[in-house]
Amino acid sequence: MTNFPIGPKPKTRSRGRSRGGRNRGGTRKRERIETKEEWIPNTRLGELVKQGKVTSFDEVLSTNLTLNEPQIIDFFLKDLKEDILEVNMVQRMSDSGRRTKFAVTAVIGNADGYIGIGRAHAKEVGEAIRKAIKRAKLNIIHIKRGCGSWQCDCDREHSVPFKVKGKSGSTEITLLPAPQGLGVVSCDIAKRVLALAGIRDVWTMTKGETRTKVNMAYATHNALKNLISTRGVV
Repeated sequence: MTNFPIGPKPKTRSRGRSRGGRNRGGTRKRERIETKEEWIPNTRLGELVKQGKVTSFDEVLSTNLTLNEPQIIDFFLKDLKEDILEVNMVQRMSDSGRRTKFAVTAVIGNADGYIGIGRAHAKEVGEAIRKAIKRAKLNIIHIKRGCGSWQCDCDREHSVPFKVKGKSGSTEITLLPAPQGLGVVSCDIAKRVLALAGIRDVWTMTKGETRTKVNMAYATHNALKNLISTRGVV
């Protein structure tokens, strides 16, 4: 006589299925569904762009309306590149204790005359990077390029058209026209800013505390901005 076991039948698990929604490695599978939200303008300038009354970004810069929406930059300039120049951790004491934040300096440009710079603080690095890029987009400018070097005398827009200065804090930088093929003779931070602006050949001279990356980046951006207003012309 055969004795059969008494009790519930033991559960069997198939090899192809995973238990509890997990795979063999123990990590839960998540399906990411990316939805692209439609841009709804919140300003008068955004409405003009959405309606097609403003057809280029140069018209955006020429208007007297304030640029407060980064979607306008994404609408016209779709080939912008981003570069994170510096990520610092800053701390301050408060009544509740020591608070830590991250400071990020970012620069954007299309290497064809458009350049912007921004700096932001946040509790997380990712959030600080997003804020810095957003501010850089809102500070974007269209610089004037040319060939002001007597050694080259070409009609291409590869250098600065004339000698110009820029300053931020104790840092001062001077941009001088250079012949074609020379390259950017400068420090690393200024070289990265000038590359995104579309300046391929230039001489530079610096004064002050040049080791401060933030001031060097803003001084270079200020020098490029002075190419428009001709304030820093030497």
